[in-house]
Amino acid sequence: MKKLLLFVMICMLVFASFPTLTTARKAIQEPNDQSAGTGWTFMRGFITKPQYIERGNVVTFRALHVHFYTEGSGMTRHGVLVGLHKIILPNSYQGIVNTHYVFAMFNGVLT
Repeated sequence: MKKLLLFVMICMLVFASFPTLTTARKAIQEPNDQSAGTGWTFMRGFITKPQYIERGNVVTFRALHVHFYTEGSGMTRHGVLVGLHKIILPNSYQGIVNTHYVFAMFNGVLT
């Protein structure tokens, strides 16, 4: 019984941390997944299995539900990427890219 109560409490915390699923929000402008320019980008969320390509210099994965915040030269954007949107980020990121989630910051902005 205690395990069931603990499981229910954890599920409630997870669902409370996401925006309501009935209003699937997306970014105003869809980024083209290339990091360019000066600035930085922070992203967190659930992803598919990441793949290291170009001899490990680039990490690519698909977004199940990823929040991002980009701040660059005079530009600030934030939003949510959903629906298996392809994301490419440089291997010089700081943070964690695991099998099912990403919590990373890297130099460059999503354009």
